[in-house]
Amino acid sequence: MIAIHVQINANHVLKELNARRTANQEEVEVTVDAVIVGSGCGGGVMAYDLVNAGYTVLVLDKEGYYNKAEFQKWRESDALERTFDKAALMSTEDANFAVFA
Repeated sequence: MIAIHVQINANHVLKELNARRTANQEEVEVTVDAVIVGSGCGGGVMAYDLVNAGYTVLVLDKEGYYNKAEFQKWRESDALERTFDKAALMSTEDANFAVFA
């Protein structure tokens, strides 16, 4: 078993975890079938496929949680700024590759 300590600040996740916590408990143990790091193109699709196949999945992401209503209000430039490091304007040191993270 691997212990993963993460800081969780999304209200919908905290509500679920707090429901599992007893009064004197500081940590909550969650058992899942898969842990996916990153909710981008690959991670999001993998999580979707695994959940639809009946697995329980925990997706860890460094960015915040945005719901559908929030996304629909944004311009494309807003989405880049809020969901990518440095508004998706990163590259390798030699500038040969763009980095979207």
